[in-house]
Amino acid sequence: MTNPIYRFAFGLLSLMLTGCIAGNNKNLSHLPPFNRYVGHNVVLDRPVFVFYEKDYLTMPNYSIQEAPLRSFTLEDGQLRKHVDFGVDKLPAGQRVFIESVRLKVGFDTGAFQTALGKMTLPSKGAEVPFFFRWGVDRTLNRAPWEPSSTPERRSLSSEYR
Repeated sequence: MTNPIYRFAFGLLSLMLTGCIAGNNKNLSHLPPFNRYVGHNVVLDRPVFVFYEKDYLTMPNYSIQEAPLRSFTLEDGQLRKHVDFGVDKLPAGQRVFIESVRLKVGFDTGAFQTALGKMTLPSKGAEVPFFFRWGVDRTLNRAPWEPSSTPERRSLSSEYR
C-alpha cells in the first residue's frame, strides 16, 4: 500500500511540472513578423549550421543557427578554444517549413521566441523537426530566412513575452 503523503507529493510535483511545461509554450505564431512565415516553406537567405540537441525536454533534437558554437575549456592550465560546426550545414537556398513560433522560457536563461519546423537534413536524407532561437526576452534577431535588409536585432513589445 502506498503512503498517502507520497501520493500527494507525487501528484503535486506532477501538477507543477505540467504547469511549467504548459507555461513554457505560449503561441506567438499570430503576431508579426512571425505570422509572415508560419505555415510556409521559407528559403534560407544564408547558410546555417545544424546541431544535435539531446538535453531538452520540450524541444526537437535538432537546432539551427548561423554561426558555429565556440567554447573554451581549461586544459593543463591553458585556456583552449573549441569550435563546433554541428552535425550538418544547410546551404543558402534550401527550404525549411515553419510550423509555429512559441515562447520557450528557460528556468534560468530567459524567454526565447523559438521557431519550430521541419527541414531535410542532407546527411540523413530525411526530414527532421528543428528549432531556431529567433530572439531572447525583448530582442528579436534576424532569422536566416529573413532578407539581409532586415535589421540584425529588433526590439519587441511586451506582448511577445
